[in-house]
Amino acid sequence: MTQRPQIQRFLSFSLDNHLFAFPVAIVREITLRSDVNLSSDRLAHHVKVRDEEWPLVDLRRTFGLLSKSADIDSRIILIEAETGCTGILVDSIDRVIARRPFPALFAADHSSVFSTLEMNSAQDDFVLLLDIKACLAAPAADAIHDYRVNTASSRAKVS
Repeated sequence: MTQRPQIQRFLSFSLDNHLFAFPVAIVREITLRSDVNLSSDRLAHHVKVRDEEWPLVDLRRTFGLLSKSADIDSRIILIEAETGCTGILVDSIDRVIARRPFPALFAADHSSVFSTLEMNSAQDDFVLLLDIKACLAAPAADAIHDYRVNTASSRAKVS
């Protein structure tokens, strides 16, 4: 009897016209983003959801992008990680990708906040798999560098 490859599920979301994803298993819920007043710190604020306070991380700031006002697509992804619960600001939610493990196009540096650059062949989209634990722990300069290197690579693969 042959074993089927295990199906993995990832929540994909957009940020600055790129698709990112992390495992669905860490997602507690997704909520609308009201226009919170963000400070210059990448750990911007706390968000209160049903009487629970969550630290709020703006991935645009983490990756050195210009801030963006909330619009109808803006969301906060509430995740549970080893370090506790955290809210992640994103431009929009894309979809849940359920599939066998992605075929890696290339492996990123071990210190990268991105584990690999992958292709979702069903949609012909490039998806950056985000190591959210490494991203939250990385110094801001490292996260910005990793973002620029990996998004430049995804643009090159599309050309």
